[in-house]
Amino acid sequence: MGAAASQGSAEQVWYEVLVRFEDGGYQTFSYWPPVPFRVGDYVQLTPQGLTRPGPAPGQIPPPPPGQVPPPPPGR
Repeated sequence: MGAAASQGSAEQVWYEVLVRFEDGGYQTFSYWPPVPFRVGDYVQLTPQGLTRPGPAPGQIPPPPPGQVPPPPPGR
């Protein structure tokens, strides 16, 4: 009975995402799939929750983790 019940659709999976902020503080956020972030992503805390920050005007966004950034323009 227990094994059959655990295979049902009533089971829900949640992910706990631990965020380390620039000030050294930590906070945990809960998501169910799909999780909108990956390990190493930069995030910004807004009144609506966590978001991906866009680059500042005129700034080149950082490369994905593990990739080398392109050289600055004009070099």
